[in-house]
Amino acid sequence: MATEQARAAPGWLPACLLLLPAVALVHGPILRHGLLHWDDRVMTVQNPLVQPPVLEGLARAWSTPFMDMYIPVTYSALAGLAAVSRAAGPGAPAGELDPWPCHLASLLVHAANALLVLALLRRLRIGAGAALAGALLFALHPVQVESVAWLSGIKDLLWTGFALLALLLRLREHHALATACFALAFLSKPTAVVVPFLALVIEALVLRRDARASARSLLPWFALALIGMLLTRHFQPAPHVETVPLAARPLVALDALAFHLRQLVLPLGLAPDYGRNPAWLLARPWELVRSGLILALAGLLFRRPWLRAPGLLLLLPLLPVLGLLPFDFQRLSTVADHYLYMGLLGPALALALWLARTPGHLPRAACVLGLLALGARSALQVPVWRDDARLWRHVLTVDPQSFVAHSMLGLVAEHEGRPEEAIDHFRHAIGIEPDDVRSRVGLATNLDVLDRTAEALPHFEEALRRRPDDRIALENHGIALLRLDRPAEAARQFRKALAIRPDSKLARHYLELAERMLRDQTPESRAR
Repeated sequence: MATEQARAAPGWLPACLLLLPAVALVHGPILRHGLLHWDDRVMTVQNPLVQPPVLEGLARAWSTPFMDMYIPVTYSALAGLAAVSRAAGPGAPAGELDPWPCHLASLLVHAANALLVLALLRRLRIGAGAALAGALLFALHPVQVESVAWLSGIKDLLWTGFALLALLLRLREHHALATACFALAFLSKPTAVVVPFLALVIEALVLRRDARASARSLLPWFALALIGMLLTRHFQPAPHVETVPLAARPLVALDALAFHLRQLVLPLGLAPDYGRNPAWLLARPWELVRSGLILALAGLLFRRPWLRAPGLLLLLPLLPVLGLLPFDFQRLSTVADHYLYMGLLGPALALALWLARTPGHLPRAACVLGLLALGARSALQVPVWRDDARLWRHVLTVDPQSFVAHSMLGLVAEHEGRPEEAIDHFRHAIGIEPDDVRSRVGLATNLDVLDRTAEALPHFEEALRRRPDDRIALENHGIALLRLDRPAEAARQFRKALAIRPDSKLARHYLELAERMLRDQTPESRAR
């Protein structure tokens, strides 16, 4: 039956002529987007592993974590993109990047991943038409927009691409190349530790190979995965995440899984911050009841034998980020759309298998209408990511209690020279989340800009009490102390900042200024 379908269905060239234009049509507008302050600029312009000199940065990328992440392949890719994008036009600030090549890279990698999904489904003996439908679902589902439109999501694009390539090469029995791709996937993002389990599911449940023999042949991959897990716990200790009681973690994980299933079926209200952290959830037991109902319905659906493999292919990439173990982003939310990027392979396989099992024109017409609806929904979501102001105003329509949205809008107002508006947003953020150090620093900095330095100092001090190693807080606090003619205290803050970041030009400059002020002071003023 599969052979007859493969003959009757469109071949590779027509499939590509449908898949690639669809990706370009839906996601292509990201080429007009800028870089966001939501990690994009930290990962590129402010990343010492990415900025010039390129070769020195590449060497550090393979030996040093950044932002508590050891992802040298991703940082190497960003370094290459930064080198290509550095000419941002005449008069552009030093180090500024042209975002167009960066977003083009994300678009091309996503298109390549869709082609790899198509190739993998064909390798699983699924007809070309059904495989194309699965690849289109992977490419066009609205939850994929975050990974494609957000430059920082390139780590999800890269690890997924290498993982898909590893799975495909293994099925073609190119084991050495497959293992190399698996290693590159892990070095793009540690979530790739799940790849050996994905391979086992595909071989045992889809291709009906002997599970024990497959597991034995996958032992080198499982060994690499174990090493990867240990490295991840070392480099990503999640120091700022409040510890969740062990007994509550399964509840957090089940709720996160239910939330992701709901977003797959009804992708409305998509946002980069859902505010669904463990504390939020445990204070709302009714959310657990709703999640339990969703999981019960999903359990009834996935009892069908042919859906078990797609269900596991969806679940396994989510396991590292369901909250069973703490991770950094969980301080804001246990769930995020980009966690689903690789997991869409499961629904893609489910759709392809359903079409292969269900003959007739009606299922195909329903599939076409569904894919058109998903593509249209994605096309509406893409412009949300155009710039910081648009993105975070949208987040407030999804979650009016998002302190992250207020904090980021405060940062936008600060950079655009509107300190009063920035102060208002930062106060809102602190009112929602008093522990948010970044908002406290932003509030204090903008008060200082308005010559309300004495009012700013308690906020700097509170921020540093909560996080003594915050370099930006130390630097801005030092500048405020200089404005109050307290150079000795300011110099101490700049020295602490330099201990954290020795190459900080700002801290070095103001430390020299503070020391010069100290030398110019009279003995009487120093005594005061």
